Amino acid sequence: MDEDFRLRLESAVKASRDQYLLHGARSDAKLKPLHGWVIEELREGLGKNYTLAGKTLHGGAEMKVGGRYYPKNVDVAISRDGMVIGVVSVKFVQSNYRQNKNNYFEQQLGETANLRSSDIVFGQIMLFPEPIPYFSRNSETRHTEHVTDDVIERYAKLAQDHSQHHVPEAQCMAIFLLDEERRRVLRICKRSDLPKVSAESFSLLTGKLGIYRFFEEMTAAVKAKYMKRRS
Repeated sequence: MDEDFRLRLESAVKASRDQYLLHGARSDAKLKPLHGWVIEELREGLGKNYTLAGKTLHGGAEMKVGGRYYPKNVDVAISRDGMVIGVVSVKFVQSNYRQNKNNYFEQQLGETANLRSSDIVFGQIMLFPEPIPYFSRNSETRHTEHVTDDVIERYAKLAQDHSQHHVPEAQCMAIFLLDEERRRVLRICKRSDLPKVSAESFSLLTGKLGIYRFFEEMTAAVKAKYMKRRS
């Protein structure tokens, strides 16, 4: 991973975690730093001919995009010549992943199918802390969960089926070391930070599901879609 890219990524994730701690789980403020970061990374790859929209710490707003089955407010929209060409969805799991893992996955499948069926490129970014806090109903930490092979393999398996409308054209996953005492993100995880993840699964995080690779794939897919629509 490019060092400058890593620093920008970690800065955005740390800012997102800080917003989460400041405003709480129900606020969308936690995603604003990530939306801003995604927009800047995409702008670097796509150039000035594309318009990027999303709600960031510096302003902006979500765009409602007309899907095949229902309109959807999206995290980041990519447009050119008045046409929405691509969408990026950003999910940062903050707590209680195990009890919600199927909901996360099924929601992504539906969201992707709705937009890809409208001839829109769809990208998905999944971010996790390690360990993952598990809160009781009164918001006390009951225990912590760990990212395991099955979490990674589920999305890696999905990535094999890019030709299907329920699968994002570009998707990635990244895991960040959490200081449990201070509840803040330290950095992107190294292999030694993930005791429940095998070497094979960790290689997926730097390869098929790599976040640096995501932006290369997303920008290439958006440019190809634009040229196809023009023809």
